[in-house]
Amino acid sequence: MLKEKSNERVFFPSSSTVRSLARLLLRPLLFSFLNLFSLFLQPTLFPFQDSRKDGDEANEAWLAAGLSALQVADLDFSRYGDTLFEVLFSGGRMASGGHAVGEEGRRQLARFVLSPEVPRESIPAFIGAFQALIRRRPYLVKALENTLAKLVKSLDFYDEAGRTKVAAAVAQSFAAKLGAQPDAVLLGLTNDRAVQKGSSLAWATAFFREFLQSPGESADGLLQLLRRAKLEGRLADLFPPAQRSAQAIERHFREAGLQPLVDFQARTAADVAAQELRAAVDGALAADPPLEPADVAAAVAARIRELAAGGAPPLPAGAAARAVFGGVLASVPTQGRNAQQVMAAVAKAVKTHRDLLAKFGSGATEAAAAAAAAAAAAGAASAASGGGGGDDDDEASTTHTASSSSSSAATNGTAVDASARGEAALLLHAQAACYEDPKLLKLFASLVRLLYDEGLVNEDAVRWWAKRGAAAKGRHVFLTDLEPFLRWLDETEEEE
Repeated sequence: MLKEKSNERVFFPSSSTVRSLARLLLRPLLFSFLNLFSLFLQPTLFPFQDSRKDGDEANEAWLAAGLSALQVADLDFSRYGDTLFEVLFSGGRMASGGHAVGEEGRRQLARFVLSPEVPRESIPAFIGAFQALIRRRPYLVKALENTLAKLVKSLDFYDEAGRTKVAAAVAQSFAAKLGAQPDAVLLGLTNDRAVQKGSSLAWATAFFREFLQSPGESADGLLQLLRRAKLEGRLADLFPPAQRSAQAIERHFREAGLQPLVDFQARTAADVAAQELRAAVDGALAADPPLEPADVAAAVAARIRELAAGGAPPLPAGAAARAVFGGVLASVPTQGRNAQQVMAAVAKAVKTHRDLLAKFGSGATEAAAAAAAAAAAAGAASAASGGGGGDDDDEASTTHTASSSSSSAATNGTAVDASARGEAALLLHAQAACYEDPKLLKLFASLVRLLYDEGLVNEDAVRWWAKRGAAAKGRHVFLTDLEPFLRWLDETEEEE
């Protein structure tokens, strides 16, 4: 007998219904898991609370207890590293303003870096704790970096005392070489809103001061940190737009007691002025149609006056000589030419612009001024001590004359030495140009002889360069190449 087919319909729930039922059933389980995790996490993070001591001793005991628990805790530090450092800095999870998020029923740390109970002097203890954590789990350095960056981005939400404490913590973190990257942490300083309000500048000033005061740190360390943070040439960007003049920047750092930054800013501004002068020289020498040598000299002099009138700092020593000599050599085409052809072209350029090199490339002007000042000083001393009669006066006059002669001889020697150093600056520029350009590497001795023949350097300058003035780069090679010319100078002097 055949069974009759049943007319009953089988019900299959839809996928959306299944998902709704799953959420309904799993939600209590999820909340139970989160509560269990919270109960597990808090006893691990809060053994610090057991300390009842006061002052720095309490902070150290608190940190020691917490580290002991964290070092053996079976926590997923790679996942919750950011939370760990946020708790240690602000006492809890950090909101966008850098402060701990209040959670009802959740205990907060009694002591943390930014708490009023922790003085600035206790911050190194926290830095030591961070160092111990990172030493055992190096991947935590990224979590520390993220937390420091969040603090720097939240400067507007702190008062002056809070910003100072954040500056101390960040500076000491870098001084301890924990591994955080300066460019990632300090990027928030260039935020337009923080810069406009002045909070970036105030914080950076406190940060620089704190870093320089850290044990083992120096001005060179600060400049290296700025270089790694890509702020070396952008310190002016931390100032509000109305305060970015060179004078305002120098005054601010000077009043803040940051003399290394004053000197650094002066060097940076002077280097920029020197680059602008070199660009002016290159433009004048490459003018089409070509300018007359006298017009080139006038254009260079005019540019120097413009830089001075525009408030630029004084050019570095030898900057004009370096710009002019470098521009003259750069105007010589060397592509596809052998050494003899290159030297002939260099000789032509030097002879064409000899007056330009004589005016800006040597120390003749400075030496003449020094000699005139020395002569005036000697004359004034002679006039002040003259007069009187009798044997005693004659003896005094004789004594003074001998003394004046000795002083004059010493002064003349100083003037000669100053002249030699001034003209040797041109030889230093020649040395640098020959060292950097392979086409000129073997032409140094010929170039020195050319400058000597044109009267741009004298034998005293050549000898001073050979004995004391040569730069380290290529010194041995260039001295060896120059030995025949030095022997010729000695032989000429003996014959005279």
